[in-house]
Amino acid sequence: MQGNPAPTAADFDAAEARLRASVDSDLPILAVVRQATDVLSWVLCQSDLPKFDEDPVPASHLVATALLFLGVMAHRATRAAMALAATGYEPETLGLKRLLTEAHSRMKAILEDDSGEHARQWLVGPAPSTPHRLVAKHADREMFDLYSRSAHADAEGIKRWLLQPSASNEWDVLGAPDRWPGFISTVMVEFAFEVRDIAVGLASIRSLTPPGLPALDNAIDAAENLYLVADDK
Repeated sequence: MQGNPAPTAADFDAAEARLRASVDSDLPILAVVRQATDVLSWVLCQSDLPKFDEDPVPASHLVATALLFLGVMAHRATRAAMALAATGYEPETLGLKRLLTEAHSRMKAILEDDSGEHARQWLVGPAPSTPHRLVAKHADREMFDLYSRSAHADAEGIKRWLLQPSASNEWDVLGAPDRWPGFISTVMVEFAFEVRDIAVGLASIRSLTPPGLPALDNAIDAAENLYLVADDK
């Protein structure tokens, strides 16, 4: 970056607009993530906050409230990540992916506890289990730790995602928005799957059948085969 003219806000605006204009053709996986957020949005709109007018509060009310909160978190985090990916800020989606994985793991823990105690403790604080313990049980701890490096002011996040070799055999820090379709598509498959799972979990406690779920499942399966399975071969 040394010796180059400083890019202006207008330069960044132009780069972001260029990436946004080509996002549908560059990142078809985002169509699958949109399907997932549509399913979750439908479930959220059928889910009112329970009234806490009984003492003690029924376990079903605690679970329903906790899952509604987690569903809103998941929807907002995913839509925000989609906006970042569309404008070329792909490494910045990883902090949101960490949040989503934590919400997904928390949902599983709450659904496993018929007493509602896990939901109650999470709602009033402190939560009954740390994020790392939850993820170690319900998700991939190694990937969660990788996402954490970009969620915090950790130098490893820069070294892993934003350093690139230059012509002089030195390293430059990438500050401008850019696109790596293979990388972000893999991350977005996980977004789609976890959002889908949270939608189904929230729907299950209300005996709801979300419209579009079979089509979403087919789309996620196809995306996993395209972006994940092929990488393992």
